[in-house]
Amino acid sequence: NDLGVAFLKHLLADQKAIWTSPAHLRWADGSWLFPLAAATGGFFATDRAVPPALSTDQAKLNRYVKVSDYGLYSMIGVGGGLYIWGKLSHDDHQRETGILAGEAAINSLAVNTVFKYAFGRARPNQDGGLGDFFQHGTSFASDHSVIAWSIASVFAHEYPGPLTQIAAYGLATTISATRVLGKQHFASDVVGGG
Repeated sequence: NDLGVAFLKHLLADQKAIWTSPAHLRWADGSWLFPLAAATGGFFATDRAVPPALSTDQAKLNRYVKVSDYGLYSMIGVGGGLYIWGKLSHDDHQRETGILAGEAAINSLAVNTVFKYAFGRARPNQDGGLGDFFQHGTSFASDHSVIAWSIASVFAHEYPGPLTQIAAYGLATTISATRVLGKQHFASDVVGGG
């Protein structure tokens, strides 16, 4: 795995696998699919009640947004840094981890962009916070959440120690939660993205 033509070929193969994956679902996939669908549905049912309960202090909301932004930038930076450091130090595992993190981020963002514009959900700070779908919004699902959880899963898989998993998934959770606390997304947007 390296950048260049091979990287682009992997992206195309990944996209084909992602978009055809529903045809490959089995009953055994229900063990994770049904609980995820139920949790997301539960959050859909309670989404409208959350934004009014959150802070209205604009400075605080801006801090939450900055935390989510900087958290995501740091995850992307670690992925890029692993690639560069692995290249310089001739550590194929670090280099490969950086490439896989980039592939995961690009693939998940590509899929999410299609769904985001297809669903057109209004954000909590639009249209009275109703979160209605097909309103030309871009709330469902959260790009920050999609990218953060994609990169976190690569880090946790490639370096499966408990500290790496806690750090990667902890940061992804923080990024997702601060998108809700900053009133940029509903809880179902970040759960669906995750």
